[in-house]
Amino acid sequence: MARNNDIIELINKIFRDEILTRKCFKNTCADEYKESWINKVKGELGEKYSKEGMSRYTTNYLQEKMQKEFVEKSIISERKIDGSQLSFDIWNVEERTAFEICLGAIKNEFEKDVLKALLDYDTIKLVVFLREYRTGKGNTIYGIKWFDHPAQKAIIERAKIFKLDIQPVSLI
Repeated sequence: MARNNDIIELINKIFRDEILTRKCFKNTCADEYKESWINKVKGELGEKYSKEGMSRYTTNYLQEKMQKEFVEKSIISERKIDGSQLSFDIWNVEERTAFEICLGAIKNEFEKDVLKALLDYDTIKLVVFLREYRTGKGNTIYGIKWFDHPAQKAIIERAKIFKLDIQPVSLI
């Protein structure tokens, strides 16, 4: 049986050990891909290497690791949501939990991930993994503190009306 906490711990371990590193500068920290991970992905993707390719490769790698670690029937990768073209990155059958991996700016993905979970009748919990993502000329960080803003707090609270528990989790 795959428990949500075991899945969270394993995902954190994989990202910490293999994929991301945290770099701090001017009172802020951002999570960046490790040089070894970049080289691995470039080697695999070759000329098709891009930011989108990096994200897709990383998510696929994680999905494969999860299915090897846990019984395949317990963890479903790219689980489709009935009546839509949408899917979850990882879904825990026993605990009815969707896991979404956000490797870009969380502000660009969060509402879509919540909508997917609300549309799926089986999902009662949504775990959103995110990194401390630096973007723009001002090096704005979108990460776990973004969830302290009133709009995000309101979305998380309102989702509870539909019996959906949302848990944001830092990747490292």
